[in-house]
Amino acid sequence: MHTDPPENASETLLQKTWAVERFAGQPVPEPWSGVDWDATPG
Repeated sequence: MHTDPPENASETLLQKTWAVERFAGQPVPEPWSGVDWDATPG
């Protein structure tokens, strides 16, 4: 039976995937709380 990861773990994975695509190899800002999510284009 498949067990879903904790909600926070899933959220972190999504954020990291977003960062990989957004920054494409550039340094990823850490911690995530320091990222201005409202400034993201889109």
